[in-house]
Amino acid sequence: MARKKRHADHENLERWLISYADFITLLFALFVVLYGISEVDAQKLKKVSNSFQFAFSLSGTGGVEQIPMLETQIKERMLPVPVKSLEAITQLYPGELEKFEEVRNDIGDAIINDIINTKMPESVVFDLTERGLVIRLQAANFFAPGSAEIMPEVLPILDKVAKKLKVLKSHIRIEGHTDSIPISTLYFPSNWDLSAARASNIVKYLINKFQFPPERITVAAYGDSRPIAENETETGRAKNRRIDIVVMSIREVGYEPLI
Repeated sequence: MARKKRHADHENLERWLISYADFITLLFALFVVLYGISEVDAQKLKKVSNSFQFAFSLSGTGGVEQIPMLETQIKERMLPVPVKSLEAITQLYPGELEKFEEVRNDIGDAIINDIINTKMPESVVFDLTERGLVIRLQAANFFAPGSAEIMPEVLPILDKVAKKLKVLKSHIRIEGHTDSIPISTLYFPSNWDLSAARASNIVKYLINKFQFPPERITVAAYGDSRPIAENETETGRAKNRRIDIVVMSIREVGYEPLI
């Protein structure tokens, strides 16, 4: 019986489509990446870079051992990148972000020499948030432990900050904060009392020496209720002990009582 003759398999001439499809997919991915790189905001990228430099130069086991004396190094420490930068940009009214950045740079330039002379690069830091410009005074550099009296050696710094703020028409809120370690003394029975006294003394200084309009200033005391760092470490507690001078945004002023 004769066998059936097997027909030869036809060669698949369309296999090249698989390689072509892979090539097109990779090419598309390449152009997407290139487009994404081209859309990077150079200014934001620089801020992120400065943020990493600021963080790694101040904390961790590899931190610097000596306080830098160069003006640019000091200023980088004074001007950390705000944590809520994107929210600040979207929530502030038109023109406010630019105004706050100008004020920040103006104050930074005014106090840079005093910061260098006192060798306290972390005594004043700035934060741009949706609330406005926050000028953060580290309590350890402005007050003795458990005291609400402003130390004389930092008054030149406070004077220059006050002079720059007085020419503004913005509302100012002075906020007192402490760490979570309880205090109980004759003058300050609680952290609330200490934070209130420190903030009030800053306000008294601004009004008595620089004739700040009282209707433009608000005092707030938060005790240890609004930490910005962990209270489990001394580094975190030091950051939480602070006075925040908030140059308030228009939106934030809307929550203040009307005159």
